[in-house]
Amino acid sequence: MTAIEILEVNWAIARFELPAEDVEMDRFGRPIIYEADHNDGNGAYIALDYCNNWEDMGPIIAREGINLTFSEAGVTAHANGHTCTADTPTMAAALCYVKTKNINTTQRA
Repeated sequence: MTAIEILEVNWAIARFELPAEDVEMDRFGRPIIYEADHNDGNGAYIALDYCNNWEDMGPIIAREGINLTFSEAGVTAHANGHTCTADTPTMAAALCYVKTKNINTTQRA
């Protein structure tokens, strides 16, 4: 996946999983959510990276029952009749999740 494709998939999942008012864009184009104490003057935020971060994608993999298989060709994710292959488990699962939910990856906030 290219860097742009990763951003698009991350945005698509963030928009699907979270209320629109909770997700913003950082200066690198990544979807972010602010930490709970943001309104108290703390500017800390969490960048969401479903394609590369188990903390973001792992709960979705478990909840959605996405199965992962490993081979020399890469990692393949299987869910609800869809199959996606990528270089890493989180990328394969993120792509498969977008397909199973029929999420548009070309719209950003």
